Amino acid sequence: MQNRRSPVTNERPTTRGLLARGAWCAAACMLLSGQALAQAEAKPAPAPKPAAAPASEPAPGLTDEIELQQMIRVMGEPTNVDELLDALEVADRGLTTLQAQIRYDRRFVLQGDRHVRMGDLAFSGKAAGANEAPLRTFAINFKTLQIDDELRDDPNSWVFDGEWLVEIRPAERRFTKRRMALPGTRVDPLGLGESPIPFPIGQRKAKIMARYDAVMLKAFDGLDEPAPAPAPGTDAEAPSEEARRDIASWRATAKDTYQLKLTPRAEFKDQDNFREIRLWYTKEEFLPRMARAVNRQGDESVVQLINLKVNEKLPAHAIRIEEPTDPGWDVQVDEGRFAPQSADDGPVRPGGDAFKSPASQSKGTSGGAAPKGDR
Repeated sequence: MQNRRSPVTNERPTTRGLLARGAWCAAACMLLSGQALAQAEAKPAPAPKPAAAPASEPAPGLTDEIELQQMIRVMGEPTNVDELLDALEVADRGLTTLQAQIRYDRRFVLQGDRHVRMGDLAFSGKAAGANEAPLRTFAINFKTLQIDDELRDDPNSWVFDGEWLVEIRPAERRFTKRRMALPGTRVDPLGLGESPIPFPIGQRKAKIMARYDAVMLKAFDGLDEPAPAPAPGTDAEAPSEEARRDIASWRATAKDTYQLKLTPRAEFKDQDNFREIRLWYTKEEFLPRMARAVNRQGDESVVQLINLKVNEKLPAHAIRIEEPTDPGWDVQVDEGRFAPQSADDGPVRPGGDAFKSPASQSKGTSGGAAPKGDR
């Protein structure tokens, strides 16, 4: 049996803009520069010293990391949503890698199901040049799936190499490859509007504020402890042990974080996939720790990043896409809005989520509806 390769026509999300420095960064840099200038004017010029051996080059990303830490010390902790968004806009400076365990908890309102996946995340954000946005790549390798009380091995991987987002389902022998960007361009695959798991890192404040109403909340807001057991003889239901475990887990993850709550502005409520997004970021480095989102159907998703490791060397081949060559695999390729269009479709315009690839049939698909664990 030969591998089967077929086009896919699912509409894909739009790409986001490149990163930019915000007013918070500019103000901090100006303040730091002003302090340095004042110190230079207050002290006489030192006597010439013998030439010394040149200092060694700092490690990649270390200069930006030190500068970010200096800015945080000068500006202090954010006290409102504007300051928080300014800080988050530059939080990716100095970030080259991020590793963590990931827990992805989805609850489907209509079906009454709950699916919990556990796995590992590897993220790379190395900049190609001093004035270029970083090339962001990642791999999420889920290992187990729990549906209600049933836990089973169910490998499922998502890999993004800067251009292509690939989903690999070994149990179904299915390999789906979707183009997210053209060669040489930059996108944020975990940014708002780009991913079903929204974890924006260094996203522009102006882009967020243009689409969402943003509020800064206390870390435990919305994560209240379940009510105590009702008094005997009342009709109230006691909180379940599952609810207690969930709240305890979420509060442990949200400890020492800033919470950002986003709701679509009125003009985008019918376009956005989510009714509400809550994001928790670490206080020291403004890195994502947890996300909780409710989509338009009322389904809830909670993503937790556990045991974060920052700027440590990634395992060899942690982020790599290899198309299967073994017989029996169903290989699907989706060019999305980048697919060639016929003359009747009109000119291809950049951006926007209204553009679809030409209609076509998927050939050789293994068939059937998506399994229960992958809805």
